[in-house]
Amino acid sequence: MVPQPQEPEPLVEMDVRVEEGRKSRCRPSISSLASEIDPELLRAVPLDVCLQSCGRHWSTRRAADDYNLSQRVEMIDSFLSHDWKTKRWLKLLYFNSVPAAWASLIACILSCVLIIFGSLPGGWLTGTLLTHATFWLFFAFWQRIRGLVKKNMVFLDRLCIAQHDEQLKKSGILGLGGFLSKSRRLVVLWSPHYFTRLWTAFEIAGFLRHGEKRASNVEFAPAGMGPLILCFSIFEALLVACFQGLIVQDVQVRLGEIDPFLEQQEDRYWDFIVAVLIVAAPALVLIIPVSLYFGTVQMQALLKLKEQLGGFKIRDSQCSCCDMDHCHPETGEELLCDRQLVFQTLKRWFPDETTPEGHLDKFDEMVRTQLRGFVKEILGSGAPHFRYVVANCAPPLLGIFCQYVYMAVNDPFGWTAEGWMIGWFQVPPLVFLAFWEMLLCWRIGARLRHRVPLWIVFPVLMFIFVPLNNLLWFQYAVMKYTFGHDFQWPVVGSLALMWFVVALPYLWEYSPVICRASKRGARFRPALWRSESNIK
Repeated sequence: MVPQPQEPEPLVEMDVRVEEGRKSRCRPSISSLASEIDPELLRAVPLDVCLQSCGRHWSTRRAADDYNLSQRVEMIDSFLSHDWKTKRWLKLLYFNSVPAAWASLIACILSCVLIIFGSLPGGWLTGTLLTHATFWLFFAFWQRIRGLVKKNMVFLDRLCIAQHDEQLKKSGILGLGGFLSKSRRLVVLWSPHYFTRLWTAFEIAGFLRHGEKRASNVEFAPAGMGPLILCFSIFEALLVACFQGLIVQDVQVRLGEIDPFLEQQEDRYWDFIVAVLIVAAPALVLIIPVSLYFGTVQMQALLKLKEQLGGFKIRDSQCSCCDMDHCHPETGEELLCDRQLVFQTLKRWFPDETTPEGHLDKFDEMVRTQLRGFVKEILGSGAPHFRYVVANCAPPLLGIFCQYVYMAVNDPFGWTAEGWMIGWFQVPPLVFLAFWEMLLCWRIGARLRHRVPLWIVFPVLMFIFVPLNNLLWFQYAVMKYTFGHDFQWPVVGSLALMWFVVALPYLWEYSPVICRASKRGARFRPALWRSESNIK
């Protein structure tokens, strides 16, 4: 662990600037930010408060009483680093999906147990609906539920730094480095605007400079990826619902409730087809095109991130105070110069006497090399973290699992329970393969967007992928109806082939990230922090 630098006595400076023949003065201010903070000012807010009312606290609208929502703490669980230009609803989907998936798994298990004992009213349909409802309930209210036991205390600047009192606000801003030093984890809600803002660049520098262990506590969460995964989850839920309806149709035929050979029953088949189209139409006509378009935009931003970090210049970063000419637009009061504060703090953290602004050049070089490599290792090729993919694909998979358990207990086809449970394993590979294909569409679309129209790229890709998925499923169906539905090696082999085909792209996608993460401590951190021994 690198020792903390000694804090020099704060200096008072007067910034005088002449613009277009008029003189603009910034009032005397502390010249740099402290690395510690008064314990009385160390505040955090429960995460459920940050997320309430559809994230209204992430809005740029000012409210005088919001500071009262925060409370004094000894340590901050998570420092939420974000830029205010990103739409607030993009920042809300990162926190609750994994707990919601665990809750839906528990609901699925309880439903299956009740189905086995014949004690669940409504059978599999009730179990499916309960599984989906549990996921969305915890997705919306997990932080509030968790708060009944232990609150997740986070730092959100507009709630934890007073906005209603200028003196408290000034003290909070000057102590931002102290907030960072008292935070266990840094959650970077990344957007294309993130590295263009002055304060976000400072927050990463302030958190990582504290030593080797802090780098492993940084989490990058692309803000735009959450809604895309969520859209895919809804898409899969609709398609799986169609598949469940097909099973019900087959059961009705087998039990004689529908006779497919009677002419008068043809209308019922057409009714079923129309119902399937009504369910699948939103997925095929609305959700998929929207997901493909915004996924392409998101992937294009991630592709530009390497270039953005490679050409990073702290001098070009934007801050609101300079945009407003250091004058409050409503009260007319003079504002602290954020750029001056940050630059003077970087001068203390990255000393370089070769040139007057050598410390800025040194910080720029750190971002362009070490930090750029660090971010690339975390974000990889832009694929979302695997746990979020699994979490958002869980509801449809668990929902149809309830139906398979019900069929295993109340079999109308003369199959064994083992045969039904083996049959469920055909569903997850198809779902995860579909997600990887959508991810691949985003990448191809991002690279070809300015050369080939997207309305040509996406249909061509769909024309390739859809037959591939059908072929993968068809080989299993042939084996199942040829050799039977029980544990037969050709059937198990066809299922193993499905899982193997799906596992290959995921291993290619995520295994390098795992390997890089295990080596990061040995390779990245010493290179990043070797200059800190010179800090006084």
